[in-house]
Amino acid sequence: MLDWNDPNVIKRFDAARNAYKRYKKLANKSDYKRYVSFDMEKKRMNIVPVDSDSDAESYPIGKLLLDFANLDLTDYRREWEHVRQLLNNPEQSIEYAYYVGGFQPSPPWWDDAERSKAICLDRLVKDYQHLHPYFLVFDTAYMTRSQYDYFARMDEELDIFDVQKDIRKRIGLYLNEQIDAPYARLTATQRYLLHHQTTAQMPFFTNKSTVFARIPGKAIQFSTPSYDELVELEDKAGALIRTSRYYPEVNQAEIKRVKRDDLVIEEGFSVQTVRDMAMLELSRMVMLNMRVRRCEFCGKLFAPKGNHDTRFCKNIPEGHRKPCQVLGSNRAYAAKMRGKNADAEYRKVYKRLHQRKQKGAMTEQAFREWQGNAQFWLQKCKDGEISFTEFVQKI
Repeated sequence: MLDWNDPNVIKRFDAARNAYKRYKKLANKSDYKRYVSFDMEKKRMNIVPVDSDSDAESYPIGKLLLDFANLDLTDYRREWEHVRQLLNNPEQSIEYAYYVGGFQPSPPWWDDAERSKAICLDRLVKDYQHLHPYFLVFDTAYMTRSQYDYFARMDEELDIFDVQKDIRKRIGLYLNEQIDAPYARLTATQRYLLHHQTTAQMPFFTNKSTVFARIPGKAIQFSTPSYDELVELEDKAGALIRTSRYYPEVNQAEIKRVKRDDLVIEEGFSVQTVRDMAMLELSRMVMLNMRVRRCEFCGKLFAPKGNHDTRFCKNIPEGHRKPCQVLGSNRAYAAKMRGKNADAEYRKVYKRLHQRKQKGAMTEQAFREWQGNAQFWLQKCKDGEISFTEFVQKI
């Protein structure tokens, strides 16, 4: 039993209560299911809330996946390891049941302990939903079903950095152009097939597709009017269509909504985890034979536009005000000019010393030693490791 006269216990309880209140606000804000659909012609991905008036979100296919691959998950990993250690310690998890199971101390019944574990895992997700839209697809009901093994959920679904590691590997296998020959000449689908045939592995997601009807850019919700609403509609002439064996209690407003010209029916996917979301988007990138490169300035993955051999992305790296395209081009130009000047200086000194060797004023061995050292410092200068002035002094 916990000593509720202990100030430290009360302090932990108050901290957990405040954290639980914050979690409930996050849960109420984000606890609604989403489905994902794709417009392959326009190369767009739609994330559509179900049973919500929130607007659907649309992204270019590949953008969210590459953002996820470049994401810094250091803070999440630290918290994930803390929660995992907490749930692996029976004494701590029972104590946690007191704090999370309710606002008042209660005996550590099994139900409270199980509920606290579920809330603990779900709160971990809610606390980091701001990091990336992938985190928004988690279905709380899926995460907190009592028949599930919470530690399995912890390792399979919440080990986000392991998912990220797998995604980076698969991007390199299927999409990255900066790969050794002969694979660089293969398309994404060809490389995918080659990998599948040799390893019997492929991206997969756990949920089957279904058919959704929606208005593009909006979630669509159909609900049966309440009794009060029906009475109000009865008072409006023609507002309510009488009950039939096909459509019980349908009103004119519902019919007006489905008659909109922009209503579409499309194939969608109910997504519940980050792994499902990432694998689903990766599969569409493979189908589109998308290209991916690693920026030579910031080192992050990006999808080049068109057929241009772009070496730099358009992101603005931390600590800079200009995008990598500008910064990388400036650096490349400076390196080119530095190398050009260094080559000219090297040739000038080489000719002078070679003439001295021809006249016998310098031995062959001394000349060869100078040449080896000079070429070493020449490369250092071209790589930007030393300045042009330092290079001149060295040779």
